[in-house]
Amino acid sequence: MPRTTRGIRRVALSIALAPLAGCVPATRGPATPPATIPQADRAALLVDGTPIGWGALRPMLSETAGGIVVEEAALDVLLEREARAAGVVVADEDLAFEEAELRRSVQAASASDQAQSAALIERVRRSRGLGPQRYQRLLRRNALLRRLTEPDVAVSASEIDLAFRIRWGERRRTRVLVAPGEHQAARLRSRVLDSPDSARSLVFARLAVEESIDASARAGGYLGEISPVDPGVPMTLRRAVRDLEPNELSPVLALEGGYGIAMVEAVIPADGGASLDEHRAEIEAALLRRKQRLAMDRLAAELLARASISVLDPALGWSRRAARAGD
Repeated sequence: MPRTTRGIRRVALSIALAPLAGCVPATRGPATPPATIPQADRAALLVDGTPIGWGALRPMLSETAGGIVVEEAALDVLLEREARAAGVVVADEDLAFEEAELRRSVQAASASDQAQSAALIERVRRSRGLGPQRYQRLLRRNALLRRLTEPDVAVSASEIDLAFRIRWGERRRTRVLVAPGEHQAARLRSRVLDSPDSARSLVFARLAVEESIDASARAGGYLGEISPVDPGVPMTLRRAVRDLEPNELSPVLALEGGYGIAMVEAVIPADGGASLDEHRAEIEAALLRRKQRLAMDRLAAELLARASISVLDPALGWSRRAARAGD
């Protein structure tokens, strides 16, 4: 959140002396309040002795990150209201949990150890402008979102079973190539089929880089090792991949945003040494964490969408419109 500035105030410290017996205390006139400097005119910094006031800086700061701050400030208000209505109270241990979750996610994303994660968190905070105030507000928002959504988040036995099959079951190393039209996709498929079997994978990858409109194009259309039962993979692609043998091409597939062809480079057999009972707690914790995060994001979006937010400051208004246009 934006830092609030408190101008330096002069504090008058008066020492009252008890009057001596028989002495009459002196009569004093009313105290004169100290002069105050308008907030906008107070100096925020000095450049070679030249003061620059908050009034000059505020519009530029608002334009730079005001849109983000508006959303955060609005969400602070909305979440506190929801928490009061639900009787939810956030304690220090809740904030500590959110900080630990941040540390865990940074470690998982970077495969770092505990000693490295502290430095990485600081780097993330600097890159996102999370100073002391915004950081603490972020932790509190996350704690409130978690407490408000946790009654509705649960993991079923079937979800645990499916996650186990996706992670330890059979997987297929897959490439995909997507073209804007069906005829273009069919033409590219023919070019791959015309190449020698030993060079098919290389030809497919080169054409993906040159022709594919999918986000995977830069990686030669490589999707990694995907599971035929993973609901995160489009159903059409899942079914096609399930029936392909290594080095075999799929027919032209109708995909979101275009028409594509898929190729399986290798089949990775299921890990016969892994058991569901052995990994159940790990899978359940990961699923619960992911579902909770989705529920928290959904609640935040719903609260902001329902709220009436009127941005009165022109610079803040411009920044919020610019941020929304970039979404």
